[in-house]
Amino acid sequence: MKILIVSENPPLADKLRLILSRVGHDCPAENLVALEKAAQTLTLHNESGTSVIVALGKDGLAALQTIEQLRQKTKGLIIAVGSKDAELILAAVHAGADDYIDESLVEDELPRSLARQCAAKGLTTPQGELVLILSGSGGSGRSQIAANLSVSLARIQGRSCLIELDLCGGNCASMLSLKPRHTILDLCRYSDKLDRKTLEKTLIAHESGVSLLPAPNEVVRPDTIRGDFVERFVKETRSMFPQVIIDYQDLWNEDLLKRLAGQNARILLVTRLDFNSVCNASRTLNQLERLGIENQRIQIIANRYGEFGSVSPKKIEQTLSIHIDHLLPDDPGTVLRSINSGIPYVIESPTLPLSKALSGLADSLVGVPRQKSAVSTTNTSSTTAEPRTNSHGVLNIRSMLCRLV
Repeated sequence: MKILIVSENPPLADKLRLILSRVGHDCPAENLVALEKAAQTLTLHNESGTSVIVALGKDGLAALQTIEQLRQKTKGLIIAVGSKDAELILAAVHAGADDYIDESLVEDELPRSLARQCAAKGLTTPQGELVLILSGSGGSGRSQIAANLSVSLARIQGRSCLIELDLCGGNCASMLSLKPRHTILDLCRYSDKLDRKTLEKTLIAHESGVSLLPAPNEVVRPDTIRGDFVERFVKETRSMFPQVIIDYQDLWNEDLLKRLAGQNARILLVTRLDFNSVCNASRTLNQLERLGIENQRIQIIANRYGEFGSVSPKKIEQTLSIHIDHLLPDDPGTVLRSINSGIPYVIESPTLPLSKALSGLADSLVGVPRQKSAVSTTNTSSTTAEPRTNSHGVLNIRSMLCRLV
């Protein structure tokens, strides 16, 4: 969907453009036009489906006349942005605006307005990236990585969504010091009435820009939440956020895993660098391969890198023929303080190597170039991976790994 920004206020126009980019709408600099050239620009482009955001500014009368002209030339959305003035709001709607946004609330309200109006008019909206965070075994740090990664992505993109698909007792709400009134189980109970409004009411906002859909407060059966329902609300959520991160626990629910992976999800597999964790990670990789998920979509994250007694990433790569993509340094004290305080370590201790490595992982997901630091988040070893070891053969190499410690 092509979007024009019509404004006489360059700082506001740049702000609107940044908000659009955060939610996946491409708006190049040439799409910023002045009031007097807006109608002419639409005529030259000869695109009746172009949507327009009009900043009313000080000359409200001229802006209202521009909205009237644009309404005659486009079937796309027209969203007016201006001061909180009841008369101005009514005049903009009468002139042909589909919605009106208070300029002081534009960062939160513009993405919601676009999603709402696109849904009402049947227009396509860009889908945010889906990131599944998996682990082959418990104790890998999957949930604390999911929480801190969501915060880091929200800092870059302005907002992100974290969905906690851990039906055996999730902890993301406590890690973000949130007290949710609703959980994913409540959303499931209204599955026949699922819409954007219901989803927005279920999400709980964190001050960093993360919106959390928490796990149930009680342990529930894995089949309580159907795969087709999860697929529906994840698609809806992706239309609202530039990144949707799922803290995924139930690896053996293959139907759900295939449904989520089918949305072109990027998969982050978290492991610690000990024998059992690496073997379980290898089994998980084989399971993903069996489900038809391409290796190119999977990245392996080695958590607690440098922990005493752990196996070196290079030796694991050589022995198991897997490539470790990212290294998160061992810092148990920082992690425990973060968990106990409910403050993500990327907020509480942003200068520590662990926080920098996690932020670097977030940068890599959104394509932000990053300078090399003392502790790099990316494993740059040049090991060439041979065909991966079958999960049944992994146990035969225990002695090999023990010698490599």
